[in-house]
Amino acid sequence: MGTIISNNFFKIANGVFRYAEPIVSSEGVIVAYTITELLTTTGAGNWTKPTGITSVTVECWGAGGAGGGATSNPAAGGGGGGGQYARSVIVYSLGESTISYNVGAGGIGTTTTVVDGGDTTWNTTTVVAKGGTGGGANGVVGAEAAGGLGNVVGSIGDIIYFGGDASTGVVTSPDNFPFGGAGGGGAGSTGNANIQIGTIELGGDGGNGVLNQSLAGNPGLVYGGGGGGSATNVATNRAGGNGAQGIIRLSYTIPPPIDFYTGSSAAFSIRKLSESASFCMKVRRSSDDATQNIGFQSDGLIDTGSLLSFVGSDTGYVNVWYNQADIQTDFIGYTGSAVEPFDTTIQEPYIVSSGSLMTMNGKPAIFYNALAGLYAEIKLTDETGLWSTYGVGQVNDTTTRLMVRTVSGSVNIAQNIRRNTTNIESIGFNNAGGNGTDLGPSNPGTTQFIAYAQRTSANVEVYVNGATNGATAVAGTPVVSNTRGPATLIHLGFFGSTGPPSFPWTGSIQEVIHYPQDPATFNYRAGLTAALNSFYGTF
Repeated sequence: MGTIISNNFFKIANGVFRYAEPIVSSEGVIVAYTITELLTTTGAGNWTKPTGITSVTVECWGAGGAGGGATSNPAAGGGGGGGQYARSVIVYSLGESTISYNVGAGGIGTTTTVVDGGDTTWNTTTVVAKGGTGGGANGVVGAEAAGGLGNVVGSIGDIIYFGGDASTGVVTSPDNFPFGGAGGGGAGSTGNANIQIGTIELGGDGGNGVLNQSLAGNPGLVYGGGGGGSATNVATNRAGGNGAQGIIRLSYTIPPPIDFYTGSSAAFSIRKLSESASFCMKVRRSSDDATQNIGFQSDGLIDTGSLLSFVGSDTGYVNVWYNQADIQTDFIGYTGSAVEPFDTTIQEPYIVSSGSLMTMNGKPAIFYNALAGLYAEIKLTDETGLWSTYGVGQVNDTTTRLMVRTVSGSVNIAQNIRRNTTNIESIGFNNAGGNGTDLGPSNPGTTQFIAYAQRTSANVEVYVNGATNGATAVAGTPVVSNTRGPATLIHLGFFGSTGPPSFPWTGSIQEVIHYPQDPATFNYRAGLTAALNSFYGTF
């Protein structure tokens, strides 16, 4: 199954170990992860590249050759050569893909046969780390057994380091003392290896040679160390030491959420959800109605320094909450912004109150006071009429409140996420104007929650903090609205374009992401909910 090199790695499958290194904001918030995977089981396998990952650093360590055997009296075998190291950065398309690989097995020592270490390969020829060659057998007086080589030709990669060449097996004259050769060290990511000494960063040492005794050769150490040569000074055959296996290490960074979970038409947050996003929101300060675009810190969180500096001791209202989702070319003129309705009775929510940043569960939050609301033009559904929506927030009372609602003309495509007097709920509509209401499994009270709502071809279903009571059937064909324009809107924190807002939200909203297609197309629910929870620490 392989060897775990660090307690930071945890097993995700037989021979596959993963380590997630958090990227932490200046506020101590985990905003992303750099993932490292170790593939340790020898032989052929397949690795599935996740959707959204476009760059993978692939590092391969070849296996060590076996040490040579000894069958004469006296006799000695040469050491096995160390395995090589090869590294390349591979660029892939956004979609999921499967890549074949092979982890080289160490050469198995015998008494007479030269056994090379196996090559470690990625996609057969994309990255190749050659295994060390096996040591020769039966060095006697006047005829040495050759040591295996670690600098054989054939590795492929942007960076290549050689394994160490092994030493020869010799029998000294005139005393007839046999000395098995030392194995070559395995190469590492820092440079070439030498006889018996591997390099740091996973390059294992070669096995010790046997000195004037009758013993089997010593094994090479992981990863890629060549086996030591055996020796005999009696009438007993001795096998060479086994070479150590190779390994593959993969490294990649999980991108911002909607770059990883692609296809969103609306994405609003207090953090960067896409690398292409320039600004988080436009803020208006209360003292003079001046506005300023607020971007992101280097860690992806909203630039709280610039925000607080601009607002000062005033209140900072969210004048525009920018949609970070991709703007598709078939919807010309779409602005991508959530703006306040043109009605003086519906106000802007705020993120700074009298100079103090609004927060929820330690993260910045946009506060709604039962008079505020934002809306944007979006693509609500595709031709199937199906959708899914994620929301992160909190409500301050038990009155029926709307967090997210999508609407097209006079027909509600989906009342996606709503808090009634008890639970979070969602409503799905059909082409006959009927609807089905689905209640979440728990009442989050006034604490932060993560909600997920979806409309499938037959059902509407809502999850709260990853749990559900099951779906509610909705008869008829789902309502379709696959264009963006004035009649296809997403409302955040209210419903209604004129007059006082209907079912206005009281409390915070931190993130809303909408997908206008069949939820089964990408099956994001479990993965994206977990990603949201790892950032917000909700449940």
